[in-house]
Amino acid sequence: MVALLCALSDDGSWIGAWPLGDGQNASLPVNCSELNTLLWEYTQELGIPIDFSAVVDDYFETDNEAGIILTGGQKLTADIVVAADRVGSKSWSLVLGEKDVAISSEFAYYRAAFPAGEALKNPIIAKQCENQPDRASMHIGPGAVWSWEKLNGKYAIY
Repeated sequence: MVALLCALSDDGSWIGAWPLGDGQNASLPVNCSELNTLLWEYTQELGIPIDFSAVVDDYFETDNEAGIILTGGQKLTADIVVAADRVGSKSWSLVLGEKDVAISSEFAYYRAAFPAGEALKNPIIAKQCENQPDRASMHIGPGAVWSWEKLNGKYAIY
């Protein structure tokens, strides 16, 4: 089964759908909190220490190593560096090879997550979500957006 990213207008009309991944390379559709949980549990299984109070000043990658430089100048290397500091951040220049300048959409997106069970009691929301394959959907309207995802039978509604 191919997971999809779907977009609909505020009146429910279809805008389009895009597969997550390209069919040839493995992909893992996962939301941020699930990815954080997976990484945390795996590092704990391996006994890898995690320091949440460290502030990253820069990222680097050479042919031989990858790592970070902390604000105090300490250099840390690792087999894998997860740069989860969002678009337009310090890590993006390393990923893109240049500093990407953010362009304002002038749209504020307040995001809050709440138990999906409560949202699914609403028949309008339930109709959009229930009996659907794994997918992420974004409903776009004037001054409002709501998103939901269903992965492995679990819902997240924002």
